[in-house]
Amino acid sequence: MTAFSASGADLASASSFAAAIAPARTSSPELGAVAIDVESTGVARFSACDRTTAGSMSVPVEQAEPGRFLVSARLLAAVAATTTKEGRVTLAAEDGTDRGSAQVQAGQSRWSLPLLDPRYYPQLPQPGALVGTVDAAALAAALGRVLFAVGEPNSPPMFGGAALAGEIGGRLTLASTDRWRLSATEIDWEGVAELPDTIIVKDALERMAFAARREGRVALHVAPSGVSLVGSNYWVHGPVIASPNAAQWRKVDLADDDAATTVTLETAGLEELVGRAGALLDPKDALLLTADPAGEIQIGLLDGNRGQGDHGWPALVAGTGGTVGVDGQYLRQGIAALAAPYVQLCLFSGQKRGLLLLLPLDEHGEAIPGFRHVIMAKRVMTGEAAA
Repeated sequence: MTAFSASGADLASASSFAAAIAPARTSSPELGAVAIDVESTGVARFSACDRTTAGSMSVPVEQAEPGRFLVSARLLAAVAATTTKEGRVTLAAEDGTDRGSAQVQAGQSRWSLPLLDPRYYPQLPQPGALVGTVDAAALAAALGRVLFAVGEPNSPPMFGGAALAGEIGGRLTLASTDRWRLSATEIDWEGVAELPDTIIVKDALERMAFAARREGRVALHVAPSGVSLVGSNYWVHGPVIASPNAAQWRKVDLADDDAATTVTLETAGLEELVGRAGALLDPKDALLLTADPAGEIQIGLLDGNRGQGDHGWPALVAGTGGTVGVDGQYLRQGIAALAAPYVQLCLFSGQKRGLLLLLPLDEHGEAIPGFRHVIMAKRVMTGEAAA
C-alpha cells in the first residue's frame, strides 16, 4: 500500500503542474498519467512527460507509506482543484498494480481514480550538469519576448524553438526566428559553465516559463538528452533541436547606429496607429510605414501596387526618411514584446535596407539594452516611389 496526506494547496499545485505537461489525448493511457512516487523522507514526487517535455514537482507529505502509483493526470488535477482550501487530503493506492483504484479523500468527500500500469510508463530524463542560475522572473519575461517569433508547427525543425546561449561572466542570450523575423534578448545570469547555442523546443520553453513564475531564482542544467530548468521543488526538461546554424540567429549585424532613419515615439501611440491602419488588414496585406522628416510617422495598407498613408502620428524622425512595408501581424507582435513606454524604429539603407529594427526605450527616451526585434521587409521604397 502506498499512501500519504498533503495540504490541498500543495496537491492542487503539483497536480496542475503534471497535468500541464501530460498530453490530454494519447493512444496510451499511461502517457497521460502522473507518476506519484512517495518517499520515506516525507516527500511525494509528481512526474509527467509527453513527446517533448518532462517534469517533476515535489511536495511535503505526512503519514507517508513509500511506493509508486499512476493515475490520470487530468483526472487528478480536476479533483485536486476542488480541494485547495482543505488542510489535509489523503491518497492511497495498492503498490505496483494496474488494477483497482487510488482513493482520494478530503473532508467528507471521496473520489476513486483508476490505476494505470507503471510497467508502460517511460523512463524520464534527468537534469544534467549545472551551467548557471538566473532570476526566474527575468527568464520568464525573456522567454515571453522570443517565443512568439518561433516558426509555425509545419516549419523546418530548426525553427521550432528558441536558442539559448551563455558564457561565464557574460549574459544569457535568448533568440528565435521563423526566417522572416528575429527576436533576441539578453538577461543577467551567473554562469558556472559555458552554454553553447542550444535550440530548445517551444513547448518545453513554454512550460519552463510557466514554472519559473513560482520561483525567485532557477538553475539551468544541460545533459545529452536536453536542457532542464530546476527550481526549489521541481524541474522541467526539454529536448534540443539539432541545427548547424544556431549561433547565427543572434548574430545579425544590425544596430541603431547603422540606421539611415530612426523614428521615436510612444509605444502606446504606435500601437494605436497600427490598430487604425490595420483595421481592414487582410492576411495577405502588409502595412506600409513612412518616416516623414517633418516629424510624423504614417502607416497605411500596402496592397502590392500602391501604398496608402492615411494614418499619421507625431514622432521624432532623424535622418532622410524612408518607406518600408512589413507584415502587420509581425509588427503588432513585435511592439507588444517591447514592454517599454517608448519605441524606436530603425530603417536602413544599402544591403540592410530590407530590415526593420524595433528597440525599446525607457521613460526618458534612452535605449533599454538587451532586446531587439528584427522584421524582414516585404517591400522597401523611397518616399517618392511610395507617393
